[in-house]
Amino acid sequence: MVTARPLGSAEALPKAALTGREEEVLRLMTTGLSNPEIAESCTVSLETVKTHVGNVLAKLGAQNRTHAVVIAYESGLVLPGFAG
Repeated sequence: MVTARPLGSAEALPKAALTGREEEVLRLMTTGLSNPEIAESCTVSLETVKTHVGNVLAKLGAQNRTHAVVIAYESGLVLPGFAG
């Protein structure tokens, strides 16, 4: 059972929790890209991106994309100023 982390949670997340592709999608999410833009950047289908985004949200216990981005920064999975 996945439980949502409270906003502002600074718990460290194990990097192994996300696959390499899920980490890539999360990093692209932090830059503000939409699902179609992520699909184009990764040269995968929109449905594949939706699956990865859903997996990221579930694995991080995030309520939505914004919450996932906050968790990524607070956990150190993504560093401030990451430019892709």
